[in-house]
Amino acid sequence: MKPFKNTPSHIVCVGASAGGLRALIALLKFVPQNINMAFILIQHLEPQHKSALSEILSRETSLNIREAKNNTKIEAAHVYVIPPNARMAIANLRLKITTRIKRIDGRYLPIDFFMTSLAAEEKEKAIAIILSGTGSDGTQGAKAIKNKGGIVFAQDEKTANYFGMPGSVIASGSADFILSPKKIAQKLSHLKDHGYNHPLKPVVTKLNEQDHFKRILILLRDRTGADFIHYKQTTIGRRIARRMAFHNIKTNAEYYNYLKINSAEAGVLRKDILIPVTSFFRDPKIFAVLRKKVFPLIVYKRSSQNPIRLWVPACSSGEEVYSFAIFLYEFLEERRIKPHIQVFGTDLSETLIETARSGIYSENISEHVSVAHLRRFFTKTENGYKIAKHIRDFCIFAKHDITEDPPLSNMDIVSCRNLLIYLDTFLQNKALSMMHYALKPKGFLVLGTAESVSNVPDLFTALDKKEKIYVKNIVPRKNLLNMNAQTGKFMTTKVNKCKVIKKVLDAPLSTQLKKIGIAARATLKTLSSKSIAVKADKDIVKLKKEFIRTVNRLNAISEEKDTYNEELKAANEEIQSSNEELQSMNEELETSKEELQSTNEELLTLNEELQNKNVELTDLNSALSNVFASTNIPIIIVGNDLRIKRFTPTARRVMNLIPTDVDRPIGDIKLNLDIVNFEEMILNVIEDMALKEFETKDKEGKWYSVRIRPYRTIDNKIDGAIISVIDIDAIKRAHE
Repeated sequence: MKPFKNTPSHIVCVGASAGGLRALIALLKFVPQNINMAFILIQHLEPQHKSALSEILSRETSLNIREAKNNTKIEAAHVYVIPPNARMAIANLRLKITTRIKRIDGRYLPIDFFMTSLAAEEKEKAIAIILSGTGSDGTQGAKAIKNKGGIVFAQDEKTANYFGMPGSVIASGSADFILSPKKIAQKLSHLKDHGYNHPLKPVVTKLNEQDHFKRILILLRDRTGADFIHYKQTTIGRRIARRMAFHNIKTNAEYYNYLKINSAEAGVLRKDILIPVTSFFRDPKIFAVLRKKVFPLIVYKRSSQNPIRLWVPACSSGEEVYSFAIFLYEFLEERRIKPHIQVFGTDLSETLIETARSGIYSENISEHVSVAHLRRFFTKTENGYKIAKHIRDFCIFAKHDITEDPPLSNMDIVSCRNLLIYLDTFLQNKALSMMHYALKPKGFLVLGTAESVSNVPDLFTALDKKEKIYVKNIVPRKNLLNMNAQTGKFMTTKVNKCKVIKKVLDAPLSTQLKKIGIAARATLKTLSSKSIAVKADKDIVKLKKEFIRTVNRLNAISEEKDTYNEELKAANEEIQSSNEELQSMNEELETSKEELQSTNEELLTLNEELQNKNVELTDLNSALSNVFASTNIPIIIVGNDLRIKRFTPTARRVMNLIPTDVDRPIGDIKLNLDIVNFEEMILNVIEDMALKEFETKDKEGKWYSVRIRPYRTIDNKIDGAIISVIDIDAIKRAHE
């Protein structure tokens, strides 16, 4: 496609959600007007609400802001805002907009959707920026961009109003930079002037640059132990150019010197080169062919004592390992077959192996995993999903370099997809020989869609050419021994030069010992049976004794070997048993932890409610105290048990009360008023819920009107009585 005028060097997708407006303004305010990049803003918008985001941002930046429309051509120094109720993708530098689709699980992930399409289209020219927001939208999209060689930024926790989205990207290991919006804009300005905008071929024409490119790889091998000399230089060159862009370094020589000074950079570069590319149930057609053609052959006439063994070299974070375990488990369950399953996952990266062992993945895996599989083979966690225990029990993970370390053995299937495309011909042949050795006779090899076995046609036969599934050929041992030791370090010498060594390599140790012992005994018998007239020569006698000692020693070694094998088997069983117990305990602890977290949340909620009620009660109590203090009417409140709860200050004098009378029965107090059957009247009011009013005198002869009425709670329950005493002496005297 011929580039049109004003074609951007990079396309930057900016994802934001809750609290993201402030971060967007801070980012775009510091992006220079002449930047040779285009920006796509994806924000979680209310579908039925017209967005004012374009108008708001236009007031804050000199860049051209516009709401995206279908088939819009993307230009540099422009910002395109996703419209409401839409999802957006990119194809041939044009925006493709369709109506928003609601997923089965109800989630809406527009950032992941656009970034995934951007990664596929623009590869190393794609840049992801994840700003403030809740949830994890953008994690899978950022991972896709990182896998294709693009750059990923995440907003730092200090400046993000909501750290859910950037925190999820950081936790996934995809973030190259964790910065504030202002510093992200500044870093973009540095990138625009770098040669990374126009990636050069890694094998440069200048001899000095070629030399330093090789020096970088040698230094990387010495620092990290990872040898990338025989990896494809185009891939390695892009990764090195990417790191150079991060540090604003222009030449291989400068970067080589930077590597020498900064020891940590070698580890980062190694991690960049080993970017994981995997997902659950990748390429469903391959699994369909395996289910139809391969799995039936593997389980045919297989006893339950004979485990099915699979190996996934370069397994990355383990998704494919678990996918194989789940598909095989379902296949066997349907046929009511229960042989043991062992799925081995190996990778060069210890970090990825640890991720695989944990079996915990972000909630975005629902993009590739069906709801039925999620419910059956995954457990929902706080921030994602965890592989079910019975599936994890089938899977074993270990660090392993398929190009250097000895291979596993007796495998029914080896699945090595999209590793060979990164290796040169030498390493491809070596890896294929390794995998051939690892397979059982008639075992199956699964490769990626862009890979083949054309360089080693004698080792494999195609079962399904389209889906790249092959069957192991039985190759004569002598042919393998002449392949310059491509099966690993354990065969690095040219063993075909010595027939004796070849025989030793061809036969198991116990067979070798047995043959040597038989040969020794036959020799002794021959020596004994000969009729020799003269005395036996001292050398022959000495040789005979040496043979006897050798036979005894070999027999002892053989017995020790058998004993060691038994002990190793017993130890292995104990380790497996202990591992199962530890896994069970871990499950119980996790369950207990979840229960404690749930209980803690309930207690926190209850505590908040109690605190609110306490504040309300304090306010009510203060209000009531002020009301009582300001009133001149004697009032007494009693409970159902006729104990005094509260009284006004004026009631002290009129009723002869003191502060310590609170919580005393009113009948125990000698009142100033002359009231007959006072307690009985109060009880009648409480029982009948009717007002009682009468007149009486105090000891000094003053007249008072006494009113007794029920005390009602907020929920309309009777909880005692209120007694009020009103001075009517003046009225009575006037009538007299």
